[in-house]
Amino acid sequence: SPAVGLSSITGSTVTANPISTTTYTLTGTNSITSCVDTAIVTVTVNTLPVVDAGGNQQVCNQPIEVSLIGTPGSGGIWSGPNVTSLGIYTPDGIGEFTVTYSYTDLNNCTDSNNAIITVINPEDVDAGADESVCINAADVQLIGSPLGGDWGGSTLVSSSGLFEPSQSGDFDLIYSNGSGTCLRKDTMVMTVNPLPVVKVSSSSEICLGDSVVLIATGADSYSWSPAVGLSSITGSTVTANPTSTTTYTLTGTNSITSCVNTAIVTVTVNTL
Repeated sequence: SPAVGLSSITGSTVTANPISTTTYTLTGTNSITSCVDTAIVTVTVNTLPVVDAGGNQQVCNQPIEVSLIGTPGSGGIWSGPNVTSLGIYTPDGIGEFTVTYSYTDLNNCTDSNNAIITVINPEDVDAGADESVCINAADVQLIGSPLGGDWGGSTLVSSSGLFEPSQSGDFDLIYSNGSGTCLRKDTMVMTVNPLPVVKVSSSSEICLGDSVVLIATGADSYSWSPAVGLSSITGSTVTANPTSTTTYTLTGTNSITSCVNTAIVTVTVNTL
């Protein structure tokens, strides 16, 4: 006695399952002499450890490890699909997966708690098509999809995607979106083309009424200005016959890159 928590109140063997520490009195009787004696036993009930698997989580279906953290923070054991005993979870397929954190305390009492890991497919990321620009042109605002990601890969691009074409060459620009297992990246190539090296025959002196041939090199197409005194305002070779000293601007364009550069030549006209 008492009967609380006992499988039976008679017999030589009973099972005790009290919900709190309980002292039982055992009364034994000799069937021949009818003599009676008693003994006392105390069943101490220790409380279970407070165990928490850390709550449900959502991760993306990429082979990126996630460290699960349970409470108490050390000594517990994880079990379930795609998780190690130390709590390293690696997604492997979409769906809902139950993981269990079990802990045994110094009293050898064990309890456990479950968490549901929901694995979804990560969102696709697109850095956009490759682009080209001429050196020292206006800054280029890059736009990745979905919005809200970060740009990197070069010191010429800001995290918001503003690219400064101050150096020529090919630059791999990386657009990243998401974090942890949901981190996705995509790369586009920004080509910064050099300007054509446009040259024109050196400045010339002529007498009033004479002419001089101006020859342009370094580009694929050319335009000249102002038009005064010129035989043509396009072409690599023109004849200049101004009536007074005139400075001409040559604009040369590369037909492949569409990059443009200029050069200046002065035709000095001496009076007769």
